[in-house]
Amino acid sequence: MIRVIDGDLFTTDARFIVHQVNCKGVMGSGVAKQVRNKYPHVFVEYKKACSEEMLGKIQVVPCNPKILHLCKDNHCGSVNISYPQQFIVNAFAQGSYGFDGKQYTDLNALEKCFKSIQALTYEKNNNNGATIAMPWKIGSWRGEADWNTVYKMIDDIFSKNQVELWRLDNV
Repeated sequence: MIRVIDGDLFTTDARFIVHQVNCKGVMGSGVAKQVRNKYPHVFVEYKKACSEEMLGKIQVVPCNPKILHLCKDNHCGSVNISYPQQFIVNAFAQGSYGFDGKQYTDLNALEKCFKSIQALTYEKNNNNGATIAMPWKIGSWRGEADWNTVYKMIDDIFSKNQVELWRLDNV
């Protein structure tokens, strides 16, 4: 189920806060810039992972930097989400970035990211889809993808999850 909420995305109680990032190591605008400013350790982890090979993949980072080392799986570098707290999910769905009217969101990469997030949040939550929060028009505002296409993708992929789409513009 999708709920549109007017307000600040970072006030959510959702377990997973999802936003789109590029593969160039820049969180320079939009929600990514807010993440960089609010959670500097998320930006550091993003920079470590950032490469063209990340397109279509996700990175999950705990909001609390004090437990970052506790959440790391020493075998594969992935994050153990069993800790009861919030996570930022960096969805690598832009090879590059810009704000010039060109579409930077790679819809195939975004779909792969969404499917990975759905699998992570559903299976790791005892098949009881965890709540996911995303910015309204994710991939469409800065990334220029068609919002109707992205919204349908969200609706289809996250049918077993609660999804909050946070709309700051209407506050």
